[in-house]
Amino acid sequence: MIYSLESKDARWIYALRPTPDELLALNTTIVLPPLLIKELTIPSHRPKVAIYDHHIYLILHFPVYDPKERVVVSREIDFVIGKDTILTVHYDTIKPLEEIRNRLMAEEIREQYFGQSSYILLHNLISELFNFSLNELDQIKKEIDEVEENIYHGKGREMVEAISRVKRNLINFGGAMKPQHVVLETLKEHGEYFFSTHAESAYMFRDLLHQYHLIRNLLKTYNETLNALDRTNQSLISTHTNEIMKILTIMAFSTFPLMLFTSLFGMNTTTLPIVGSPNDFWIIVGIMVLATAAMFSFFKNKGWI
Repeated sequence: MIYSLESKDARWIYALRPTPDELLALNTTIVLPPLLIKELTIPSHRPKVAIYDHHIYLILHFPVYDPKERVVVSREIDFVIGKDTILTVHYDTIKPLEEIRNRLMAEEIREQYFGQSSYILLHNLISELFNFSLNELDQIKKEIDEVEENIYHGKGREMVEAISRVKRNLINFGGAMKPQHVVLETLKEHGEYFFSTHAESAYMFRDLLHQYHLIRNLLKTYNETLNALDRTNQSLISTHTNEIMKILTIMAFSTFPLMLFTSLFGMNTTTLPIVGSPNDFWIIVGIMVLATAAMFSFFKNKGWI
């Protein structure tokens, strides 16, 4: 599926799951070297930037949050950048890119969005994709807030699972974003030369790096917050476990007098005191109750219960 949107000075070709024949057919609009066509038809697992005679080839990955599965996945977008044309190729439906395309069907919006050269269109596209990534990061932040809200409500075991899920999402998000730093630095260097006739292009490429670092800093902050919550949760679980162990230990010690008297009066001898006297059963029970009460009183005075 290929769409072409044009303004007075620039053109955007939007290609979703294109075949090699469809890419070859674009030669009347944008001449693609055979090697580049081959690369465009094979999804890549890492970002890259390559310089051709008349094009810059850019691969970026953007994290997408699936609200149903509550998981972050990476989506690839390939950019072929010419002086006045940009070709984007992707093999999965990417919501923000579709929204941009639909919005730019209006000609008056398109003229302003495309600007006077393809570098402005490139900046606007990547900038909106970064804004989308920030919105996806906000979804993860909501999950972190849920953990923070529930962590003190005695749900330690449930929080272990929730924290693990959010950690996985942050790892996936970082895995998509972190490798882009070198690629964007290289794009800035070669982009300024490629669009050397447009002095303001340098600012555009620096702005993309600034937006990227904003996302990276937020990602770092959220990782630190989640790690702190994880340590707190582990501490609460440990404290709760220790409380249980303390109660079990106190119960074991509290029953010691009972076991002692049971053992003594269970001895096979005829010289046991109290045994054989009137009300001997109730006397023994009373002694056991008093001994147990004394143990509880001792623990309470020590502040152990």
